[in-house]
Amino acid sequence: MRQSGQISAVGFNLYSQMLAAAVEKLKLQKSGVIQTPSTTKLPPPTIDLPISALIPEDYIDDMITRLELYQRMQISVS
Repeated sequence: MRQSGQISAVGFNLYSQMLAAAVEKLKLQKSGVIQTPSTTKLPPPTIDLPISALIPEDYIDDMITRLELYQRMQISVS
């Protein structure tokens, strides 16, 4: 019989150790011995590529529609 999931990736013994450590950490957090880390908001991801991101006029000839698409994609056109 084959194992699947995380157990097969790390091996049963290591998986058992990792699971026990995670359970112990949760118990300590619940008892107040260690504090739960606060969640922080990360900035939204950005993609900065050295290529043009313009929609060609022959692809969408209506300027209003192209501008609406740029707004929906939040791309600044310079």
